[in-house]
Amino acid sequence: MKAHVISSFLILIIVAPSIAHVNLLNPKGGETFTPGNVATIEWQEIQSHETLNWDILFSGDGGITWDIVIEDLPVDTRNYTWTLPDITTSKGQIKIIQDNVGMDYEDVSQYFTISSVTGIVTQVESKKINFYPNPLTEFATLEYDNPGHEPFTLTLYNIRGQIMRQVPDITADQVRIEKRDLADGFYIFQLKSNKEIYSIGNFIVQ
Repeated sequence: MKAHVISSFLILIIVAPSIAHVNLLNPKGGETFTPGNVATIEWQEIQSHETLNWDILFSGDGGITWDIVIEDLPVDTRNYTWTLPDITTSKGQIKIIQDNVGMDYEDVSQYFTISSVTGIVTQVESKKINFYPNPLTEFATLEYDNPGHEPFTLTLYNIRGQIMRQVPDITADQVRIEKRDLADGFYIFQLKSNKEIYSIGNFIVQ
């Protein structure tokens, strides 16, 4: 019994310092944002350390993968103006990391939503598409209806809205997407004809 008590006490000593050294104030979770708009990420330091800088990360898939929003913010910074990525997700999260000389500490928001314009969402949901496998490890296939062999353009974006790849003049009813130079993370694809955006969707690269 004595050994057990001592062991438990030691565990408490080890674990306690990792709790609440930094507190993410905004976003906390439950918010709804619009792609392309700006939001203020705010945090406070609960316990001071030999802090080197602050790092901010974003996840669009509920914490499965994380992408860097910005690194090495100055020590005295407590907020950052963030441009929302051009994606649609109900599992967005922000992570703030207190980058220290010794152990780093972090805080993570609950889920928030990034929602596109309602008309685009409705349009995307009405189209018949199939993207598999997802997550993409080596390659994936995007299938869709194209009985008239209309030319489509496939565009892949990262979470910052930067174009990572574009494939024009696709007249088949499917297209193969290879990993190649795509880093692990969260992406959005857009399939567009000459007339309209046919489909928008998210996928993960691992």
